Amino acid sequence: MVLSDGHDLKTGNAEIYLHGKAKKVSGPDDIRIDPEDGSELKYWSNKFGVTKQDINVAVDKVGDSLTAVTSYFRAGR
Repeated sequence: MVLSDGHDLKTGNAEIYLHGKAKKVSGPDDIRIDPEDGSELKYWSNKFGVTKQDINVAVDKVGDSLTAVTSYFRAGR
């Protein structure tokens, strides 16, 4: 998985920057969406083209894994 900032998570451990915050991850399943963080909600709602409420619904239904939330929106839910 390559993030918009160019980091390729398939290669193993990485430090990525999401909306100005450094996060250490070892793969795409390590990226978690924090629905309590307003800046993350804004970032991911813009990234997916959905509302902040849609992000919260997705996290409630499938969990906070970026992989799960991405699959949720790709399935058109």
